Amino acid sequence: MLNRLLHCFLSTALGMGELAVRSREYLSERIQIQGLGHLQRAQDSGKPIIFLVPHMFALEHAGVGLTMMGLPMVGFVKHHRNPVFNWFACRQRIRFGGELFHRDMGIATVIRALKQGNSLFYLPDQDHGPRQSEFAPFFGAQKATLPVISRIARCSGAVILPLSSGYVGDRVQIRIDPALSVESLDRYDEARALNQQMERLISRHPDQYMWFLKLLKTRPEGEARLY
Repeated sequence: MLNRLLHCFLSTALGMGELAVRSREYLSERIQIQGLGHLQRAQDSGKPIIFLVPHMFALEHAGVGLTMMGLPMVGFVKHHRNPVFNWFACRQRIRFGGELFHRDMGIATVIRALKQGNSLFYLPDQDHGPRQSEFAPFFGAQKATLPVISRIARCSGAVILPLSSGYVGDRVQIRIDPALSVESLDRYDEARALNQQMERLISRHPDQYMWFLKLLKTRPEGEARLY
């Protein structure tokens, strides 16, 4: 699995430019989206969409595939020091539509963008520190998880759709799942539900997940640091 992960990482890094320069026709052939019925039902309801997604190597292809379909999307980025890399990263995300915000702009910006009819990706698998986080199981470990998606969905009226992405042969397979409801859960149960969704989505392409992220940096009281 480690060899497959390294191969996928290098292939993604070397092929990054395709989203910034290749034609719409080429990318439409390369990116295949399953579960469009779930997306259509959410759109028919007139509600914005929050896509619940893990940090997979094919994540950027998912965003491009959805914007090419005409879905209004906003993204949140952290600018890179390298201006060339930063140009590629930003261009590929908004080339076919959409808008970018710096990721430090806060929840209010997210809710406002959703209320304006945009959709976005929400990635709950990052470690945001102990403040406001809840510890919940994640692949056999206790992970600090930020349970805020219920508040975002409630305030914006958005539908939550889990989404996975992965390389399958020479294609990128995007799969959209049925809507998820977490609004009635307490903080711990929401964190647990989010981690369970991440486990399920990652397990479709476990060798294509960004395991090198410091996902378990925050530890429960009394546990030794892992990094």
